[in-house]
Amino acid sequence: DAAIAELERIVSVHGFRAVEIGTRIEDTKLSDSRFRPVLRRAQELGVFVMTHPYYIGNKSGLEDYYLTNLVGNPLETALMVADLMFSGTLDDLPELKLGLAHVGGYVPYQIGRLVRGHEMRGETHAISKTSPMELLRRFYFDTVVFEPRSISFLAELVGADKVFLGTDAPFDMGDEEPLKTINAAPGLSDTQRHSICAGTALALLGEDLA
Repeated sequence: DAAIAELERIVSVHGFRAVEIGTRIEDTKLSDSRFRPVLRRAQELGVFVMTHPYYIGNKSGLEDYYLTNLVGNPLETALMVADLMFSGTLDDLPELKLGLAHVGGYVPYQIGRLVRGHEMRGETHAISKTSPMELLRRFYFDTVVFEPRSISFLAELVGADKVFLGTDAPFDMGDEEPLKTINAAPGLSDTQRHSICAGTALALLGEDLA
């Protein structure tokens, strides 16, 4: 109730058009029914919800070499996305605008595995009958990947209108030259680059595209 009240306040009083939340709340999945009213109100208000992994301390098995961040953060996003897909959360909230950090973690590059699992395994389609490939295109993706070819692949997979410039500033794993990264992405048209650099974000925030 308090989260909904604050969401309504920042929208009505301060004109917020986007918020950021974790990929999970402590050890509870975002798909948990207790969070559904918050997500539903964000949908009703047309608020863009950016998700980003957060953690305190190390994750088990990822203690060394900064793997908690390097591997753990993309994994956290992938786990959230798969759970939102298979739990029926995305079916229940068809107009919710969700953003993913780090180009969606591992999901865009393993989406075929989720599709295959949804086709073959009863656990995955017991609740949601919608293909993970269709649900993937419900998300919006930032460009913080540091490999320009990954951005080209993502734009082809989901459409450049689902991809937006990201920086992750001011952290050391942020992209300090995001335009350079995007401009180095092979095969993108001028229209696609415009979408990624400005158009997608402006549309999400309800701004004039001119």
